[in-house]
Amino acid sequence: MGSDSPGTFDSPTYKREKEGNGLDLAIKKLRMAGYMMAAFTDEQMSRNGFGHRTFRLHEEYDKDTLSNRDGKGLRTTAKVHVIRSTRTVAEIRDPNRAQQNPKGNDTGSLYGIALDAIKAHGFPFEDKGENVMVAAIFIDTHWDKKQNLVLGHAALGGGAEHIKLAIFGSHSFHAWPSCLEEVVPCFMDETRTNTDMVANDANQSGSSFEALNIGMGAFMHEIGHLLGCPHQPYGVMLRDYVCWNRTFMTREGYLTRDKTPGLRLCLPENECGWHRLDVLRFRAHPAFRSPFENRVFSSTPNVYPVENGAFVTSVTGVYLIEIHVDGECRGHLEYPNQPQNTVFLYEDDLRQQLPQKYRNKDKLKLEILSVPQGQVTVEDFVQLTQRDLIHDTFERRRGVLTGFRSAQLGNSNGPLTTTIFPPDPVAITVYSGSALDGVEYFYSDRPPVLFGKRGGHANEFKLQMGEKLIGYYVRSGAWVDGLQIITNTRRSEVFGNKNGGSGHELVPPQGYEIVGLSGNIQGWAYSIGIVYVAA
Repeated sequence: MGSDSPGTFDSPTYKREKEGNGLDLAIKKLRMAGYMMAAFTDEQMSRNGFGHRTFRLHEEYDKDTLSNRDGKGLRTTAKVHVIRSTRTVAEIRDPNRAQQNPKGNDTGSLYGIALDAIKAHGFPFEDKGENVMVAAIFIDTHWDKKQNLVLGHAALGGGAEHIKLAIFGSHSFHAWPSCLEEVVPCFMDETRTNTDMVANDANQSGSSFEALNIGMGAFMHEIGHLLGCPHQPYGVMLRDYVCWNRTFMTREGYLTRDKTPGLRLCLPENECGWHRLDVLRFRAHPAFRSPFENRVFSSTPNVYPVENGAFVTSVTGVYLIEIHVDGECRGHLEYPNQPQNTVFLYEDDLRQQLPQKYRNKDKLKLEILSVPQGQVTVEDFVQLTQRDLIHDTFERRRGVLTGFRSAQLGNSNGPLTTTIFPPDPVAITVYSGSALDGVEYFYSDRPPVLFGKRGGHANEFKLQMGEKLIGYYVRSGAWVDGLQIITNTRRSEVFGNKNGGSGHELVPPQGYEIVGLSGNIQGWAYSIGIVYVAA
């Protein structure tokens, strides 16, 4: 709500006279929407073979409004938080902020306004080391017919900090049910949209029940984004929610968007649904965890090219590998019930998962997802698995070594520097400040070898007799924040920013050993990966 908001939402006269348009009613409608989305998602999970499972709403013991027959009954019910922004209604309704305004110069700012208000509100939105997922509505959204704009509205979802946020406007609230008894009447309300009073959003909300589909369905689409779902070829994460009513109803009214009679019998194949790839994400998502399941902390998968393919490893288990060709996911491998700690990928096997017309494409992009929310992208699998020939300048063995670079952690958009170092260093110094600058290897019988730069603080780690370097733990995001040395007997502390980015382990597959590091070195280490050969 704006700082000076009266707490009302747009509503046509016939609805306003019947039920009003105040804050108490808005709370009831939003609570009902949450349970409708949760019920819909539960049904979709069941249809996909994962049982009755859905996201949980934040609930408190309070007056329940899910039925209009309960009087003042108290029970555990969804909590709707009412938050006032420091921005006025006029600021929220600034046409430049309206997402649908092609001439707007600040069309993404409503997301920041909502996020700032939520952070300032405090409990239960504080950062306690895990994600807080918030679905938020601007009650001050307003249809301005003269400007042909829905003011104070943006449909956005996602989030990079601890708050994962979806925002939407209240311009279709008038069409939403406020309790169970109103679900059928609202989905059967064919009253034409009066654009003197309310919006015909996307020109697909020509009647009241179609406005309900577009409004609540598009809001659920943004909630899908905050839960980690990208756009999909079909389903809620496209625009199939225009027929969301068919899941709840056996028939539908006249469709103004198509100028055709609605279905006289709505069958399962006529319904909107979550895409299979969305449902797979939900199965691993913390918000869908059953109380009987153990809590799992996120671990990002790693990719290691070797002869004829690549190993994918994950401590918590890989559950989905998407294969993208020409900008879209064309096939996938899934392990939802038994996430895999190690998967070996052959190029030919990946191509067999694709439709015939995409099998001979040069570039295969992979999205690899691990339980619960780890993810790594391989931009070009074919290129990744190409061998780098590394000359044996350190007498590690005779001849020429066939070495491989792991996938890069951090931002690899730049030239890669590769540093090969001799075996058995006696000490390793990590140079770091708030990010990783470089790593230097010291020997008793030869000069040191430096990867990166000598900057920040010098953190020395001495190896003991018989101790072998086997890998690294890396904190990385847009660059490399910190690094920990892993040996066969112990781990060092994390040098650099211990809390920046997300955690990854760089340990080569069994039967291989590290011979060097590669990375994008600029002012500091922007990315890092290991170079390894068969032992």
